[in-house]
Amino acid sequence: MPYVEAAVNAPFPTRQSFTYRVPEGLDVRPGHLLYVPFGQRVAQGVALEVTDAPSYPEARDILGLASPDPLLLPHQPALARWLCDYYLAPLFDCVALMLPPGSEQRPLTYIRPRIGTEEAAALRLPPAARRALEMILARGQAEMRELERSLGSSRAQSAVATLLRRGLVERSYALAPPRGRHRTVVRLRLLLSPPEAEALAETWAGRRPRLASLLRLLAREGPVVAWPEVRARLRLTRAALAPALVEGVVALEEAPALAEPPLPDAAQSRPPPTLTPSQAEAAGAIIAALRRPLADGGPAVFLLHGLTGSGKTEVYLAAIDEALSRGKRAIVLVPEISLTPQTLQRFSARFPGRVAVLHSGLSLREQFDTWHLLRQGRYGVVVGARSAIFAPLPDLGLVVIDEEHEWTYKEEERAPRYHARRVAEELCRLTGAVLVLGSATPDVESYHAARSGRYRLLELPHRLRPDSRGGVVPSPLPEVLVVDMRRELREGHRGIFSRALLGEMASALDAGEQVVLFLNRRGTASFLQCQECGHVPACPGCEVAYTYHGDQARLVCHHCNRQRRVPSSCPACDSTVLRPMGAGTQRVEEEVRRLFPGVRTLRWDRDAARDRRAHERIMTMFASHQADVLVGTQMLAKGLD
Repeated sequence: MPYVEAAVNAPFPTRQSFTYRVPEGLDVRPGHLLYVPFGQRVAQGVALEVTDAPSYPEARDILGLASPDPLLLPHQPALARWLCDYYLAPLFDCVALMLPPGSEQRPLTYIRPRIGTEEAAALRLPPAARRALEMILARGQAEMRELERSLGSSRAQSAVATLLRRGLVERSYALAPPRGRHRTVVRLRLLLSPPEAEALAETWAGRRPRLASLLRLLAREGPVVAWPEVRARLRLTRAALAPALVEGVVALEEAPALAEPPLPDAAQSRPPPTLTPSQAEAAGAIIAALRRPLADGGPAVFLLHGLTGSGKTEVYLAAIDEALSRGKRAIVLVPEISLTPQTLQRFSARFPGRVAVLHSGLSLREQFDTWHLLRQGRYGVVVGARSAIFAPLPDLGLVVIDEEHEWTYKEEERAPRYHARRVAEELCRLTGAVLVLGSATPDVESYHAARSGRYRLLELPHRLRPDSRGGVVPSPLPEVLVVDMRRELREGHRGIFSRALLGEMASALDAGEQVVLFLNRRGTASFLQCQECGHVPACPGCEVAYTYHGDQARLVCHHCNRQRRVPSSCPACDSTVLRPMGAGTQRVEEEVRRLFPGVRTLRWDRDAARDRRAHERIMTMFASHQADVLVGTQMLAKGLD
């Protein structure tokens, strides 16, 4: 009898797997989503391994399959165990990263009465217990969270414990439905061959003309057509369809309906450009690694060190092209997917219809559908943020991490607190894929690994710019002028812009050119300060100064998003002289409008762009010269190509 080692979504964090017996007639394979008993509860589990002998002798039976087919790819159970061991994280939390979005099912605790209303009325109970019992009797059963919302958590727990101890109620367990589920579409399926359907249509043409039209439609465009389409085209009702169903001519069926992943409008398709010698050398090294089998020493890892504007993306595209031509697929990680519409356009222009996007900015429905389309192998390239490293791409051949030095590749909020670069190394070791890390300013750890020989260092030493013949030529780095603002102040200039910057902005705007102003600080001012005692209002939870947002007249903590009204007086000394100190992007935008009347401005920060559509709208407006000055935070550095 086979046994399964399963990662279980237990009520407590655990790094171990649990052994279950496979009942006769149940086909369980690694990667299957399961329902398993866990104590008195029913829990979710994921099969990691099927064995002939149990690792625990008193194994219980699996209750059933939660998915008809395995959800994990063959290498993913091993990757989940590695995550668990390397980051000391709960095993199921590691597996959950690889499951379809919204798959986790919340455990539910139901409390049911064992007595009637009349019997309950005669009992002497504490007030909280009586109120809980009344709610349970009124509803027939109550979920524990409902009682906690009504009575408060501790009072509800105490009340239920009292009722259980006295035998007045009983407790049972279940799982909530998953948030991510397939949408279904009703389809009509022709059960005859096309010639048979055409012949029957001739017979029915006189007395059943609409059904005859249906048979011709299915014979010529089927054998399967969506029922809503049939209903709209033929004005056919379910009642009119009944004879064809009864006679076994057609059948109604439900099928999953997966929406295509959302993508920005693709740029015009163009052939691959001629690579420069440095680009060709880098791409050639990666392509050579793609063509040879996995070496015993581990995966091939390249660090592509190239200046900003040196053409790293073209090297990525050349490597992906080679991987696709060999029947392999590629994962491309970027620091912030919502900030890179140009990158997505370039990828979808080079590989039309073969690029999908997967990141947390999508709705749960979009993430769920995209995940399943990737699992089916419908796309060759997935572009995403940190979590896309767990995308279910079969036949993985290449992983690219652009701007590999960015801190956003580190998960810091919940377990497992993984780094996408380290996970990518292990993923490539398990699958034999090639890993390419790209950056103009590599992480110190990565650069050391390249210099010591653990990675192979590839360099693009020249910045490139387009020439008049449609190619590219080397270009020097832009001139950088550092202005001492203390000297500006000593010489009587008190504005937030230096005189040199004002002069350059005026010249650019007079010439019809655009200006980009970068300031890595949101809001109107860095903080408020009392001019009498020096007090600075600070967030009580984070102990950092509130940022002043003048457009809302509020103080906002940029760490936890706690907000409060601007005080009318100093909380420490009651002075009314509270002065904004420092400048943020809102203040910069206001100053630009004041100093250059009539100039069209855009602001690109987290306050102005809260979703991917806002990012794309701002980028499109600036690229089409609908604005003269763009003011923004670090999104500028990541979002502008």
